[in-house]
Amino acid sequence: MAITVVGSVALDSIKSDAGSVELAVGGSAIHFANAASLGSRVHVIGVVGDDFSFSRLDFLEKRGVDLTGIEVVSGGKTFFWKGRYEDDMNKAISEVTELNVFEGFSPVLDGERRAAGFLFLANIHPVLQKHVVAQRGTGTFTILDSMNYWIKNARVQLASVIPLVDGVVLNDQEINSCT
Repeated sequence: MAITVVGSVALDSIKSDAGSVELAVGGSAIHFANAASLGSRVHVIGVVGDDFSFSRLDFLEKRGVDLTGIEVVSGGKTFFWKGRYEDDMNKAISEVTELNVFEGFSPVLDGERRAAGFLFLANIHPVLQKHVVAQRGTGTFTILDSMNYWIKNARVQLASVIPLVDGVVLNDQEINSCT
């Protein structure tokens, strides 16, 4: 059964004890699609600026991932995250978060993307997660993921969408930030 993922497509700069990368392909929708494509057909819905090269996603296309749901905003800049990991690789330390075109993102579920039996709501504002939930097909099993940024900056909206989904994914750091 197919899975639709709605979330961020990003450029990330990351530093850890193992090394660093600049402007690597990142974003929750991409990481989810990478993993899920090993066992299922995946449809990605996201947004990028015209500074993003789709050739960087060839590895996903080779796995049959549908990238036609990624909107390109002309003249826009792709979501950017810069962070580091120190000692604990489960704890990201955010240094820069630039929403860019992601700030005006308004995802639309249509056709095959709406008909998928599973919907994964990755890293997007909880108001948008709620907007997507209202568009899902009947009987769609829906999982919501969030992160510290939304827990801190959109807690009330996040709390309003959680009862509308079948499951929620949070790591221990995110759960601890809820208290």
